[in-house]
Amino acid sequence: MSPVQFAIAEIRSVIPDEILELAFIPKTKYKLSRSRFTPKSIDSQIYFNVINERVRRHVDSQGAKQITIPLNGLKFEEVEMGNGQAWTCHIPKRLTGGRTITHVISVHVGMVGTGAGFLGGGSVSQFGLGVSTRSTNNACGNDIHLASARAIMDASKPMDLNFTSNVYLIDENTIMVEDRIPISNLELRCQVSSDEEFSFIQGAHVAVFAELCLLATQAYIYKKLSIVSDKAILDGGMDLGSVKEWIDKFADSNEQFNELVKGRWAKIQKMSDKPRHNRWLNMKGALVNFN
Repeated sequence: MSPVQFAIAEIRSVIPDEILELAFIPKTKYKLSRSRFTPKSIDSQIYFNVINERVRRHVDSQGAKQITIPLNGLKFEEVEMGNGQAWTCHIPKRLTGGRTITHVISVHVGMVGTGAGFLGGGSVSQFGLGVSTRSTNNACGNDIHLASARAIMDASKPMDLNFTSNVYLIDENTIMVEDRIPISNLELRCQVSSDEEFSFIQGAHVAVFAELCLLATQAYIYKKLSIVSDKAILDGGMDLGSVKEWIDKFADSNEQFNELVKGRWAKIQKMSDKPRHNRWLNMKGALVNFN
């Protein structure tokens, strides 16, 4: 059972079907009869109107999953800036598993060495394709005078960077880099949106996700039905008093949702993403050892 299926099952077990039907498939809206325009099921309406519309927005805003994307073979374009130069790159969704990039963290050089030039290193036909002053092992290039010349040129260059955090998300899956960095074997570390089933949520965290979805559903119902006319309830064949009693129970659900999503859920989401959590633990360990 996926986290979404678990959450919907929990919602159906807590909120009466009559209340859910009144909120998501009201008979009066469809003239007391079923038609091809009538929503297929309560479950699908909960998913699209609550989980997909509200819960996903909050989950994705915090970054559902942290991944590293190789940028080899992608096209970079130079952009003139008022105070310097920058470069943009569009990452196709085939590299993100069909997901949308929500946050960018850094661009860095992978484990393999670099020798193909630098971002900001004197572009010729493609940005960053600058002149490498590294010594080569070619017999004709190891003359002592050439070695001295290379040493002077290397000394005058800016420090070579193997990563930069000066990277920004400027459009869907499009980044802009504002720094000088080797272009060979570049990788982007970023956070991406969740998949349709929120499969990154595991174990005991699924129950908290279900609680989040339940509160969001209750808040949706309260907003939609708290000012609905008595006639609409009666036309739906329901008891006016019991319906209003149930709706009043959800008055604080929106506030409770906001508290949960910004508090306990924010911590749980970071723990659910193992790469991000492990990196945090490594950084914390390094700080402890440093002190």
